[in-house]
Amino acid sequence: MSKVIVRIENAYSDGHESEAEVSVAAPHGDIEEWWQDEVFPHTGDGHGVDGLGSYYKATIIRADKKELVGQSMEWA
Repeated sequence: MSKVIVRIENAYSDGHESEAEVSVAAPHGDIEEWWQDEVFPHTGDGHGVDGLGSYYKATIIRADKKELVGQSMEWA
């Protein structure tokens, strides 16, 4: 199964920010479900566990299928 590289940006209401890159299985089927099932579990860095507001953005930065590169999802 092919993989894609996703950049995860994390931001919290107290100003803390972090970024990471993760390798996950490439999407197949419903891409909305893929974002939730494969990518969302990689969001967050543990900083917002005390009830802080959080914002996460995930962007595909590398993929075999070039049409996937640049697609993103946000959670607030």
